[in-house]
Amino acid sequence: MKKLRLLIMALCVALTAGATDHQGTAAESDAAAKPDADSLLRLGRKFVRANPDTAILVFNDAIQLTDSNSLTRAAIYRQMANAYFFKEDFSQAVDINTQAINIRNQNPMDSANMAEMAVLYYNNAINYQNSNNYLAAIRSAEQAFPLFEETGNDYFLSIVYDLAATLCQKSGNTYHAQEYALKELALCEKMGDTVGISYTYDLLAAICETTAQYDQQLVWQKKSLKLRVMMDDIVRVAQSYNNIATTYINNAAKSYQDKNFASIFEINKDNENGIDKKKLDTALMYLKESLRLKMSFNEAQARQTEFAVSDSYETNKYWRENLLGKTFKDLALTYYWRYSNTDSCMIYGRKAEDCFKKTKQYYEYAGLLIIMGEAQTTTGNLNAAKRYFEEAIELSEQDAGGFKSIKQMALANLSSVFFRMGDYRAAFLFQRESIRMKDSLANESNIRELALMESRYEFDKQHTADSINHYHETLRIETEHQNELMRTRVRTRVLLSVALLFILIGVIMFFFYKTTKENEENKLRNKALETERSLLRTQMNPHFIFNALNSVQSFIVGNNAQDAVRFLSKFAKLMRMILNNSMVQSVTLSNEMQSLGLYLDLERARFGNKFNYKIDIDDNVEEDLVCVPPMLVQPFIENAIIHGLMHKTTDDGLITIKISENDENSLICQITDNGVGRNAAAELEKNNERKHKSVGMQLTRDRLRDLNSEANSQMSCTITDLEDKAGNALGTQVTIIIPIVEESNEA
Repeated sequence: MKKLRLLIMALCVALTAGATDHQGTAAESDAAAKPDADSLLRLGRKFVRANPDTAILVFNDAIQLTDSNSLTRAAIYRQMANAYFFKEDFSQAVDINTQAINIRNQNPMDSANMAEMAVLYYNNAINYQNSNNYLAAIRSAEQAFPLFEETGNDYFLSIVYDLAATLCQKSGNTYHAQEYALKELALCEKMGDTVGISYTYDLLAAICETTAQYDQQLVWQKKSLKLRVMMDDIVRVAQSYNNIATTYINNAAKSYQDKNFASIFEINKDNENGIDKKKLDTALMYLKESLRLKMSFNEAQARQTEFAVSDSYETNKYWRENLLGKTFKDLALTYYWRYSNTDSCMIYGRKAEDCFKKTKQYYEYAGLLIIMGEAQTTTGNLNAAKRYFEEAIELSEQDAGGFKSIKQMALANLSSVFFRMGDYRAAFLFQRESIRMKDSLANESNIRELALMESRYEFDKQHTADSINHYHETLRIETEHQNELMRTRVRTRVLLSVALLFILIGVIMFFFYKTTKENEENKLRNKALETERSLLRTQMNPHFIFNALNSVQSFIVGNNAQDAVRFLSKFAKLMRMILNNSMVQSVTLSNEMQSLGLYLDLERARFGNKFNYKIDIDDNVEEDLVCVPPMLVQPFIENAIIHGLMHKTTDDGLITIKISENDENSLICQITDNGVGRNAAAELEKNNERKHKSVGMQLTRDRLRDLNSEANSQMSCTITDLEDKAGNALGTQVTIIIPIVEESNEA
C-alpha cells in the first residue's frame, strides 16, 4: 500500500508540476511538486473503471485538500461513488453520493450546480436499483425529475423517466410505470428522437406484458416495428419481429397466466380449446422473418443489439450464437406446441443448444432441454427424454433461486417418463419432490406477492404524500404568480397612465407651438403685405404724381404738346409697371431696370434736366434670366434725387446705378450720386417748412429684414458719405445686397 501511494504521488507530480526548472530554488521545486485537489481528481478519474481501489485512494487524498463545503469536494465525492459502483458496493456509493448532494445543497443553486444534483440523484437511483431497493430507487429518480426539467435537459430527463418506468414495472406498480413511460414518449416525440420513441414503445409493451395485456402489448410492439421499418433499421426490425412473435406465443394459451417461461408446460396441450393456433401461426411467421434478417447480419450489425453488448468473452466471441439462440428456441417451441412437429422442434432445438452452450446462457438452455425432452417423450424416445430432463435438473441446481420453476417442471416430466417406463417407485419419488417444490414455489409466490403489495402500498403512500406536498407547493407558487401578475398589471396601468399623460401634454404643447408659429407667420405675412402696400404708396408718391401732372400742364400751356405726350406716355407706362410688379414676389433684373429708367426719365424731365443718370450692368450678369424682388432700389434713387441732387446749385447732377455679381445667390447694387451729401441736406432742410418725409428708406430696410428671415439670406443696405481729401462732401453711395430668386413670378 505504501508503494502504491508513492506511485500515485509521483503521477500527481507529473500531472501538476511537469519538468522542474533546475534554476529555481528548492522551495519553488517543492511547491511545484505538491499536487492539488483538481490534479488528484483528474488522476483518480483515470482509475475509476479499471482500478476502482486505486481511484478511491487518490480521491481520499484529494478530499484532504478541499474545504468541507466546496464544489470541488462534491465533484470528488461523485467520482468516488462511481468507483464504489464499479466495485459493486452500491450501499457505499449511495452514502458518498448523498454527501455530495448535501454539499451542493449548501451552495448557490445555479444551473451548473442544479445539473450536477440531478446526475447525483440519478446515480443513486441506479445504485438502489442494483441493490433491488426499487422503492428508494424510484424516490431518487423522482428527485432528479424537477432538476432536469429546470435545466431544460430533455434528453437526460427522458432517460430518468425510462429508469423510473422500469423500476415501477419491476416493483409491480404498472400504473406509474405507464405514466412515466408515456412522459418519456412525449419527450422523445418533442426532441424528434425516433430511436428513443421506438424503445419507449418496447417499454410500454413490456409493461403491458406484466399484466398479461397482450393485445395492447402487440399495439405498442407493432408501432415500434412500423417506426423501425420507416427508418430502414433492419437490426431493430429483426428484434421487433422476435418480440412480436414472443407475444403471440404468450397469448396463444388462454389459461397462460404466469410470466415465467417454464410454466408454459402446465398447459394441457391436448386441450384444443386452451390454445389459439392462429396466434401460433402468426408467431411462426414473425419468427421466420426475424431469423431471415438475423442470418444476414454481419458482426458490426449484431453488436448494435442488446444481445451482443456484454463484457463477457464468450458473448463477444460468439456474437452470432448469442444473437440467434433465443430465436431458434422460440421456433423449436412453436413447431412442437402448434404442430407437434418433433423433427422441426429437434432441428431448431439442437441449433439453440449449440448457441446456449457456447454463450453459457444456462437458464435459456435449461428451458430448451425441457422442450426437447417433451418432444422426445411424445415420440416415445423415453431414454433421450430422461437424459434431457436430468440435465435440466443438473443445470437448475447451479442456481437454487432462479432455476426453481424449471427444476420443478423437469421433476414433473421426469416422473412422467419413469411412470411410462414402469419404474413406479422412481416416478413416485420424483412426483413427490415436484409437488413439494411446487408448494414451495407457491409459498414464495405468495410471499413475493405480499412483499410486492407492501412495496406498492409504501410507494403509493409516499407518492400521495409527495402529491399533497406538490399540490401545496404548486398552490403557493400559483398564488405568488397571481400576486406578481396583479402587481405587474398595476405597474402596467400606472406606466400607461403616465405615458398617456405625457402624450397628452406633448399633443397640447405641439398644438400650442403650431398655433403660436402660425400666428407669428400670419403676423409676418401681414406685416410683409403691409410693407408691400406702403412701398407701393411711397412709390406712387402723391407729390410725385401731382408734380408730374403739373409738368404735363406746363408742357400744354407752353404749346409743347409733343413733350407733354411723351411725358404722359412714360408716366402711364411707369404706373402700369409699378402696379404689375407690386402683385408679384420677383421680377427679372431687366424689368426692374426698365421701371427705374422710366422713373429717372420722368424725374429728370420734371426737374428740367437738372441731372443725368447712368445704369451699368456687369457683363457676367444675365439680366433677362436673373430674378430679384421688385421695387427695392427705387426708394434709394428717389432719396438721392430729392435730398442730394435738388440742393445742388449747378445742373451737373449725376446718378450712377451699377449692378455686379456678388455670389451665385446675390447681386451688388451701388447707387452713387454727386449731390450735396447727407449732412448738408440735413442743414438745408432744417428750416424748410415743407419737409419731405421719406418713409421709403425705412420700409425698404424692413422689407430686407423680412426677406432675410424668410429666405435665411444675408441681404443688407449700407450708406456711405463720399468726401474728398479736404473733407468736402462729394455725394452719397448706397450699397444694397439683392438676393437672386430662382424663377420669375411676373404676371
